[in-house]
Amino acid sequence: MREIKFRAWDKNLHKFRYPDLWDNSMPSNWRDWYELMQFTGLLDKNGKEIYEGDIVECVAIDGYEDDTRITDVIRNVSGEWQARNPPDIDVVYEHGLPITWGGWESKEVIGNIYENPEMINA
Repeated sequence: MREIKFRAWDKNLHKFRYPDLWDNSMPSNWRDWYELMQFTGLLDKNGKEIYEGDIVECVAIDGYEDDTRITDVIRNVSGEWQARNPPDIDVVYEHGLPITWGGWESKEVIGNIYENPEMINA
């Protein structure tokens, strides 16, 4: 079973916070202060957890060096994880758990949409 974990982008301090750092003084309007992101259940090639909002570099399984994509991770309308761009990178599920991104390997987290927005907008 996939571990359900979250992280939050602190909009005021411009840094990530993790649930073990939160305390009972979280304001009721926490959405004004934080952007919440869920762990996808997938790890990158270095063993780093991939969260929604991360920017990943993917290489096609066919091995062509020029077939590398940089994209951010989102949750689609069906509640499944996928790469935002291009839309042909989809998560492959087994027994309801994410196992890989179909047709792509060597996923590596190279940033996130909060600290490195220029990587996506380039």
